[in-house]
Amino acid sequence: MKLGPIIGLVWVVMVIASLVALLIGVRRHGVRGARAVLLGPLGAIATAALVVAWIGYAEGVYRNPPAKAVVVLVPLLLTGVAGLYVQFIAWRAALRTPIGPGCCQKCGYELKELARCPECGKERAA
Repeated sequence: MKLGPIIGLVWVVMVIASLVALLIGVRRHGVRGARAVLLGPLGAIATAALVVAWIGYAEGVYRNPPAKAVVVLVPLLLTGVAGLYVQFIAWRAALRTPIGPGCCQKCGYELKELARCPECGKERAA
């Protein structure tokens, strides 16, 4: 059984999931609050390297010359894992709890009538 089509389909699902994370982040936090979520599609593109490495290894491309396999496979794997990490960061940013009005925009501490946040020292936004 060839794994290429299955892995390609998993990658397409990851791309769609990163776009969904982008939509969720913009809906929950607004355009300005969803900056970290913008990295999601970039991470999905970077995971394409992981897909290429996996398909190449499964098809036997990297098995014959071991030195060439390491030179090609290691950067592909590192790029793919970095892409997965970026997607994780984007999902975490999309699903974080929104900071409500009257709270510090940096740490989320409830300010009430305070002009400066006692937690982090940031001035209250006007």
